[in-house]
Amino acid sequence: MPQYTVAGRTFHVSRRAVVFDTNLLIAYFVVGHENHEDATVLVDEVLPDEFDQVLIPMAVAVEAWNMLASRRPAFDIALRLLEWIRDPGHRSVVLPLEPDVFERGCDLSRQLRIDLVDALVMTLITQVNETCAFRPPLPIVTYDRRDFLKAWQTAPLRYGMIDPETLERFDFG
Repeated sequence: MPQYTVAGRTFHVSRRAVVFDTNLLIAYFVVGHENHEDATVLVDEVLPDEFDQVLIPMAVAVEAWNMLASRRPAFDIALRLLEWIRDPGHRSVVLPLEPDVFERGCDLSRQLRIDLVDALVMTLITQVNETCAFRPPLPIVTYDRRDFLKAWQTAPLRYGMIDPETLERFDFG
């Protein structure tokens, strides 16, 4: 299994890994969210058939936590999110950011005027794909593809995307 090292810690990244974006996690954990039922089927039934590891960029974990924990009634949901991420049965790995990846993500966000967390995810997954020589690149599952599509058109990035509504896959770079 290829390895990705951050700050002296080595992560084993599966060729069959998938990356979760914040909006997928929010839809999955918030009952009543417009995409909750679809996200539940996707995360619990569809994706496990094709992917054997879930990568969650640290920025996504923090953003999802903050979105949930900042609303008093949703604090328990935020705790469930952390429990789910840390449960070995879900095969999830939280990937931290190296300072240079963070800087490149900040530059990308500033230059293209896109969401910082999306820019950090793109930059991190590009780094993982290049380090591990993944072809096709690992896919990101997200309900909001605007920033990902905008960045792909103008920046040298390598990532895949899965549309959670159609399950269509796109590979960039």
